[in-house]
This record gives sequence, C-alpha cells and structure tokens, in this order.
Amino acid sequence: MTARLMNSMRGEDGEYFMTWNDKLSNSVKSVAPSGIRKFFDIAAKMQDVISLGVGEPDFVTPWPIRESCVYGLERGYTSYTANRGMLKLRTEIANHYVDKFNLNYDVDTEILVTVGVSEALDLALRAILNPGDEVLIPNHARRVRAFRHEQDQSNFNRLSEQPDRRDYGARRFT
Repeated sequence: MTARLMNSMRGEDGEYFMTWNDKLSNSVKSVAPSGIRKFFDIAAKMQDVISLGVGEPDFVTPWPIRESCVYGLERGYTSYTANRGMLKLRTEIANHYVDKFNLNYDVDTEILVTVGVSEALDLALRAILNPGDEVLIPNHARRVRAFRHEQDQSNFNRLSEQPDRRDYGARRFT
C-alpha cells in the first residue's frame, strides 16, 4: 500500500482504524457464511469426531501418493497444466475406460481433468445451460436445490424454496 493510503487509515492516536472487512466489496459482504464450513469449525473442536464432508477422507493420504507429489516438486512440476489437464493423465484415464468398460474416449476432446467435483459440475452445467434454464439437483439430504443461469452474470443463482407436497422431503423451486 502507498504511504498516503496507509496514513488515511490511521486514527488520531496513530492506530489503524480500517480493517480488511472495510476493504471488501458489498457483494462479498452480502454472501452468507457456508453452513458446511460452520459445521467443519464445530467438528474440528470436538474430540473423536471424523468429518467426512466435502469428500474429505478419514485417513492420511497414502505415502506412495505423497511421495509422488514430493518427487514431482523436486523435478520442478510446479507450473499450471494444460487447460484440459496433463495429457499423460488424460491418456491413462482413457486407457482405464478401455480396459475396464470397453469404452473409447478421445483424450483431446472428450476427457477433462478438474480439481474436484464442484468444478466439474460447474463446467458441465455452464456448457449445457442457456440463460433462464432451471436445474433441480437432488442431494443426499433428500432435498432438491434449484439454480437459474442468469443471462448477464457468470454465476448461478439459487432460486427461492417452496415446500413440495411429496413425502420424501424434496423442495420445489420456482
């Protein structure tokens, strides 16, 4: 930060009176805290609790995987990969599908490696939805979440919930 900006953040006593929260945009401040993150914070403070949220396993990553990561770091594999993922990995994925399911996929056009399922779902939905399309997504809690792809925005907005008449706890969104 510039000295001028830093000085504008000082009170009469010389102490800083501006916090990082003061610098956040209104749109960021309006985002409610994630319920699952609150749960993680509670679970982290409890003894003998195993949190299996967000696909987190209840064991330490096996040594051969960690060793491979260390080896990659030592070899200098520290930069971004191709947008679709490393060709060698995509090729191995294609080979796996041939061996296990007798299915052939083109590594250049039909296989995409993501960092996790959330990114994969987001990319898939963005690829097939048009502005105004609505999606119902059932989840393990026997509820349904609906999202509408907004034309002028690059994100999905959650629609309002209304109770559904079905017995299994789903929700209808309009």
